[in-house]
Amino acid sequence: MTGIFDGLARVVNATFGGPVTVIPAGGAEKDIQAIFREEPYEKFDEFGEGSVATVRATLGVLKADAALLAEGDKIQPGNGKTYELSAPLPDGSPASDAFVQFDLTVTTAP
Repeated sequence: MTGIFDGLARVVNATFGGPVTVIPAGGAEKDIQAIFREEPYEKFDEFGEGSVATVRATLGVLKADAALLAEGDKIQPGNGKTYELSAPLPDGSPASDAFVQFDLTVTTAP
């Protein structure tokens, strides 16, 4: 059923993505093509009574590149900040080249 969408993630990644440096815990850094995003996000405050506006950073990579990533890897998208990679977010796409999304946490900022 995904036949008409096969290859679409590659096109989106090539069009909207950019080079991102991955620094694994025990290996040499490498550059991959990925889609980095920082978006406004509302979450509950520590008391669960109201919401707090914050920024959520995510990284979208092709499944083949996601296999090269591990939780805790450092990510440098070129904006002067360094992020730590979290576990992949759940996704139900059966496409062979689907995107895998990761939450990022800022570890250093300019």
